[in-house]
This record gives sequence, structure tokens and C-alpha cells, in this order.
Amino acid sequence: SRYKSGAMLLDLTDPTRVLYRSGAPILEPSEHYENGGLKYGVVYPCGAVIVKGELLVYYGGSDTYLCAAHANLKNFLGNLKDTGYAQLAPLNFSKPPRKEITAAQILVN
Repeated sequence: SRYKSGAMLLDLTDPTRVLYRSGAPILEPSEHYENGGLKYGVVYPCGAVIVKGELLVYYGGSDTYLCAAHANLKNFLGNLKDTGYAQLAPLNFSKPPRKEITAAQILVN
């Protein structure tokens, strides 16, 4: 089975109240590194930050890789509120890393 992630916006004063919820996954395994490794077909968010109006979501891929996805925050929230459908795109670096390393290698070294 494939692990996918959605999004919700909760009321700030009453977080038990869901204001908006995605009608489809905002992140699902589609890249090669999300469909190989120790557990194929898995993406799981680990944290998120907003930098200069950009939503960056850090996630694990296939229980092997550390990944990041992004979206323009204003567009993401607007789409989530208006249609219930918002998407994150994989963050592709302009310069590929010299060598791929796994999360396990980071922990060991």
C-alpha cells in the first residue's frame, strides 16, 4: 500500500474545529526515490517551515531518503480553502548532490 499525506487548517482558538481539509493527498509517492529503498511507496512529513512566502515540507521517502517539497504558501492556502485541492512539488536542487546518501548513513557518520 502507498502512504500519502493530506492537510487541514484548524481553528486557532478551538483546534478541535476543522476549518478546511484537503480532498486529495497533498503529497504522495511519485518520484523514484519515494518508490524504492527500504519501504517503497512511502512519504511521511516530518516538519514544515515558511521561508519568504514558500511552504517547505520536510519528509521521509521510502524509509530511506530525506526529502523536501514546496509550494507558494498563498497559492497553497487559497487552493485548500477554495477547492480543497492543494499540491506540494518535490524540491529539486539546481545542482545535484555529489553523491546520494541515505538517512541511515547520516546517523552512522
